[in-house]
Amino acid sequence: LGVENSLTKRKLKLAAAAGYERNTDKVEEAVKTIKASDAQAVIMISINKPTAAFAKLYRESGGGAQLYNISVVDPAELVKLAGIKNVHGLGISQVVPYPYQANLPVVREYQAALKKYAPTEHINYTSFEEFLGAKVLVEGLRRAGPNPTRASIVKALASIDHYDLGGTSVSYSATNRVGSRFVEVSVIGGSGKLMK
Repeated sequence: LGVENSLTKRKLKLAAAAGYERNTDKVEEAVKTIKASDAQAVIMISINKPTAAFAKLYRESGGGAQLYNISVVDPAELVKLAGIKNVHGLGISQVVPYPYQANLPVVREYQAALKKYAPTEHINYTSFEEFLGAKVLVEGLRRAGPNPTRASIVKALASIDHYDLGGTSVSYSATNRVGSRFVEVSVIGGSGKLMK
């Protein structure tokens, strides 16, 4: 629905839509439908296994559209399941800045904390997003005072407006719980690593 709403806003029409059976990777019918539409771009809202199955079958059947997915997918898992040639160039929407280059203060802070407290873990978008969420929660607790209650924490979090986390900021209110409208697309490169 979100994709359709965004297209309508821009006076564009969806070329085709296709689903698959939830909790499976049975995407054959979806591949046929999308391939027949000759779409220029395919936006997938799916997890690792069905995404990999779609990309593999779509590419191997000659599908050439640009593939996109949401940030819930793991690029390494997609490469493992579908093969690099089938997912090379797949775009993944991201809701936090690129965590692999320490070009923002908060990314440097995240990388240092990961190295110190979880040295065997790898830098990735998921843990970076969780790191940012933890920073917001700590700020909410700080603002809630020495004896926080559920109500005081909710009120404190709603007071966070243009809060700089270290190069990226969040804003909340009683009617806005989204926090950030930041979005960028990373792409699976030829080596299987994400590129900005």
